[in-house]
Amino acid sequence: MPPARNLVNLKDACKAYASRPILEDVTLGVQAGERIGVVGQNGGGKSTLLRLIAGDETPDSGAVTHARGVSIALLDQHDDLDPSRTLRQELIGDRADHEWAGDAAFRDVLDGLLGGVELSRFPRGLDSPIGPLSGGERRRIALARR
Repeated sequence: MPPARNLVNLKDACKAYASRPILEDVTLGVQAGERIGVVGQNGGGKSTLLRLIAGDETPDSGAVTHARGVSIALLDQHDDLDPSRTLRQELIGDRADHEWAGDAAFRDVLDGLLGGVELSRFPRGLDSPIGPLSGGERRRIALARR
């Protein structure tokens, strides 16, 4: 059996803001199927580390690499969903029903995060407004949108 490959690698990654070092010489590999947790004190560099992994920031020194075909999205603590829009507007946009309904990957996201294509957990399905949704429901919508 071939050795597992890392999907993400950090090698001696350093990051500072102004003259304050946040991360110093971080080396990390994340393999396919692994789940990791990031814990630490406030201001300790957790969010910075995640932004480096996601490619939203670059290290001051060292390297961050991703395996070919890997896409990483970072979901912030607060979503940017427009409360005046509907689930359909946020998730589907202008796509015709036969386009998104025929997309197996998109249907898998709906099944995993939102209760299936009929969106049974939402009173008006795709036409449910975002404004009155709970924080957890909004998080699921933001994840599905990624």
